Amino acid sequence: MIKKFAAFGLGLAVLSGCSAPQTSAITSPPVNPVYNSAGKALTPNKLIKNEIRTFENGSGGRTELVGVPCKISTSLYTIDVVTPAFANVPSFADKTPDATFTCVYNDETKSRVQKPINLTELEKTKGSEFFGVIGVVVAAAVADAATKDEDSVFTYSLFVMNFRD
Repeated sequence: MIKKFAAFGLGLAVLSGCSAPQTSAITSPPVNPVYNSAGKALTPNKLIKNEIRTFENGSGGRTELVGVPCKISTSLYTIDVVTPAFANVPSFADKTPDATFTCVYNDETKSRVQKPINLTELEKTKGSEFFGVIGVVVAAAVADAATKDEDSVFTYSLFVMNFRD
């Protein structure tokens, strides 16, 4: 279902002459988290490589910003990057905390809290859109029976911050 809407949106963008903003290549290695004492007491079940990007929405459209300092902070670790960048974001299964994503551009600070997403559950139900709502319910029940949250890999939605011109 989501793929259908994404394809529809892409089709509209192509038909209207709009294009996605060009993004810069990320050439530096992923930035690793710096764990605090609580984070050092736990072992992540996986590190997820996430892109961190910033954009400016102006009269000329949406353009990527380069060189913007951003921070991902949780109760277990922090990650400081300069955009665009990759970051190795740890999953602590069902103990994965909310993440605060903050960026500063032209003396403007923007921040938002991102909730962890159970990536294991998403991957198990991914193919179920072929079977519609019933397929989603059945796949979710099977996934729930097979995997407990303490074994799941958690991640976050995109780390993208938008600024206005």
